[in-house]
Amino acid sequence: MKKSFLTVILSLSFVVFFSLSVFSAEFPGPDAAKIDWNQSNGQSIRVMACSRDAITYLKNIVPEFEKLTGIKVAIDDYPEAEFFRKIIIDLSSGNPVSDVFMLSHAYSTMYEAGGWLEPLEPYLENSSLTDKAWYDFEDYPAGSLSAVVINGKLYGIPIAPDNQIVFYRKDLFEEAGLLYPNNMDELYDDAVKLNNPPNHAGVVLRLARGAGTHWPWNGYIQNYGGSWLNTETKRPELDSPQVIAGTEMYLKLLKDAGPAGAVNYSWYEASSDFAQGKAAIFAGDANIFMSSFEDPSRSQVAGKVAYALLPPAPDGNNAPAAGTAWHWGMSSVSKSKEAGWLFIQWATSKDIALRLGIDTTEIMRNSIWQSETLKNKYPTVPDWIEASSATMNQFSGLYRFPRVKEFGPLADIVEALLQEMFLGQISVADGMAKAQAQTLEVMKME
Repeated sequence: MKKSFLTVILSLSFVVFFSLSVFSAEFPGPDAAKIDWNQSNGQSIRVMACSRDAITYLKNIVPEFEKLTGIKVAIDDYPEAEFFRKIIIDLSSGNPVSDVFMLSHAYSTMYEAGGWLEPLEPYLENSSLTDKAWYDFEDYPAGSLSAVVINGKLYGIPIAPDNQIVFYRKDLFEEAGLLYPNNMDELYDDAVKLNNPPNHAGVVLRLARGAGTHWPWNGYIQNYGGSWLNTETKRPELDSPQVIAGTEMYLKLLKDAGPAGAVNYSWYEASSDFAQGKAAIFAGDANIFMSSFEDPSRSQVAGKVAYALLPPAPDGNNAPAAGTAWHWGMSSVSKSKEAGWLFIQWATSKDIALRLGIDTTEIMRNSIWQSETLKNKYPTVPDWIEASSATMNQFSGLYRFPRVKEFGPLADIVEALLQEMFLGQISVADGMAKAQAQTLEVMKME
């Protein structure tokens, strides 16, 4: 597949308002693109999105796109669970109101099977719509596209990542005479040593059902050489020794060094505890939490946090940590596809990506991670930049989340059994054997 990329930039009044005029010197704006931005003037599009900082930022600056193109844009965003319900209802209706929408790795295969997604490569390859040299599609890590290239067709453009990294209290490590662990066994030992209730837990992680607990857990099983599904045969491998080992470590950390009530912890409880100084290690979650941890108005640990990759398994093998991306997709029955594509280009362009990344720390493009503007904005956390960009490129060659239409039920099976195993209702080996059997049943495999 030939690759390309396109961008749109913001009007001067908003650039001044957001104090970001310096960014245009690093990446050229829409005036540098050899296309007609007014070709869909007078049209309107509706965008449905999952609420997160990147969307809040885009909603604030979308008047710039409207001024640039003459296209009216309505963006509706909802909390994650509500968004998933609404977008499936909308797309499956046969007459969706959404022209453009956020596309999760978890559901891309199901949406494609339903015929709801518009292939995007024709828009990338259309020289009247896309200046390929300026858009620079090659700037994206290959792994960020793996969930949206289905049957050889591209259905999404990355907008926001979730890269799994470790957050840890460097002050507590120093006081205890500890260095960052070399492997997962050492991570466990450090978490137990630093566990000091009721002052702080040694570690926090997600464990609540329905809170995306499968996401950080998946990074652990990969770290031990396991895989949810075989990448070639798509057959589940949940009862493999490697998956069992990774699961045992995930649960052992929480049992022996986690907070009271860990079974109910979502990303919100885990990140809140860490920000409030109630945990020594946040042992693998989305890199975007850095901005809140380093904000003294929201965090009691600002300036006390270090960032790193998940340590390798004890044998030294270190598969990619969990890494996923949200994408912009387009409805296959939209009546404003060219206008929708112009919006997607604008929202994912280098100039916008830099501005958005500086403000929200939601960064997809390699060029933004390498940007001097980013480094100057966050001079105190070079380890966060290094770990985040390394994770994003690390998972590029090995995307191990199930790319099947049954993903939702498969995630629920794992999350329900993780709780049962944590509570001692079933052993890890028996729990993963049960997960294997239930997954085979859902996927209609023998």
